[in-house]
Amino acid sequence: MCALAITRASKRVMNIGHFLKQSADLYPERKAILWGEQSWTWSKFNARVDAACVALARKGIGGDRVLVQSRNSNAMF
Repeated sequence: MCALAITRASKRVMNIGHFLKQSADLYPERKAILWGEQSWTWSKFNARVDAACVALARKGIGGDRVLVQSRNSNAMF
């Protein structure tokens, strides 16, 4: 068994939620999702995710993580 200690370089955490918010702040009108003829900008994508979070919270579903199991489709977003 190895007794080496690993020291993290940073305590900051980047997750998909942080990535989405950062992208929406930096590139609000750039296309984030393309699905056939439809497209959504980073700001619209972020707004949809925020709305889904509010809807889940109203149903008592929440916490710091929620798993979504879905086929890849625009309906997921």
